[in-house]
Amino acid sequence: MPRSSKRQPVWAQMSTPALTRVLIAVTLTFSTMGFLSDITAMDEQPFSHAVYSALISGVTAATVLLSLARGYRWLVTTVAVQIAGAWFLRGPALAPPFAFLTGLSQDARLHADSLAALITVLSGYTAFIVFIERDAKQQIAMRTELGLATEMHRTLVPRIDTTIGAYTFHGVSTPSGQVGGDLVDLIALRDDGWLAYVADVSGHGVSSGLVMGMVKSAVRMAVDEQISLQMLAARLNALLCSQVKAGTFVTMGALRGHGDGRVDVLIAGHPPLLHTRADSRDIATVSTDNIPLGVMPDWTFATSTIAPGPADTLVIITDGLFEVFDRKDRDLGLDAVTTVIADAHLETPDVIATRVFDRARAFGAQQDDQSLLVVRRA
Repeated sequence: MPRSSKRQPVWAQMSTPALTRVLIAVTLTFSTMGFLSDITAMDEQPFSHAVYSALISGVTAATVLLSLARGYRWLVTTVAVQIAGAWFLRGPALAPPFAFLTGLSQDARLHADSLAALITVLSGYTAFIVFIERDAKQQIAMRTELGLATEMHRTLVPRIDTTIGAYTFHGVSTPSGQVGGDLVDLIALRDDGWLAYVADVSGHGVSSGLVMGMVKSAVRMAVDEQISLQMLAARLNALLCSQVKAGTFVTMGALRGHGDGRVDVLIAGHPPLLHTRADSRDIATVSTDNIPLGVMPDWTFATSTIAPGPADTLVIITDGLFEVFDRKDRDLGLDAVTTVIADAHLETPDVIATRVFDRARAFGAQQDDQSLLVVRRA
């Protein structure tokens, strides 16, 4: 997943050809300042001085825009253009071979400045029209579609805070961008049973969000038949292998609770379930020998069963919460997250979740979707 950015989103998301066209428009428009300044000055400097001033004004404006679009390091170029331009205008620009069109009368110079200003304004306007016709409409359409996808993600992955039978649930997912590929879901079944799972779709952006939506729909349809976790995983695996492009897969950590307190566990290429006993800080990791969903159509999925005691806590997370890197490129690691959970194991599920997210954010910038499900037995 991409890193979060503080750059202006419109310019940062613009393609290089589109950005080039808008830079040309900005350069032409702001170059007008050189000719307008010459009209107010009307000194003994050659007309070429106005041409150079116009060029410097346009390039300066373009580098400022580049700093918004491609990073503030371009401001160094802006400063360099200003310093070099000031030196050139006060020295070499005033003498041959750089000086030309010297000795123009004030009327001739006024007409030349006015004509040049008009040409640059019209050229800049034309360049902006070209940009709007070729690129701005596409940008608006893309941002509209992305907004719809973002709203879809919020609908498909709502915050979970509920109780079913003897279990309390808290689930939250924070995408790294506007659309995420993580899924946290909870479904109530008959006789105080329940199905809770966390899924992580490979890849980024809208395509991952669409696969995530497909997974949630398929799970909801399958649980109506009260099937086992093994059968559920097999169906999802067959669906993904047949419907999504090669290389796209889904990791999943799923729990199926029964009315008698037993919990079935399925881990498919996902970080292990973290099981904390209420009477200790020790955490047992529970995993099953499975590959991610959508890799091999004929894989037979395995599950295990645990019996959580009173006040025990079960936690499933995605790798985005521990694959976080500090400024020295060191990763947080699963052990650090496990320690946070152990220290907070007597807290409520929502507090445990907050502690984990706070630890990840304090360590480094979010680079991937971050999701977590906390289950507490009464």
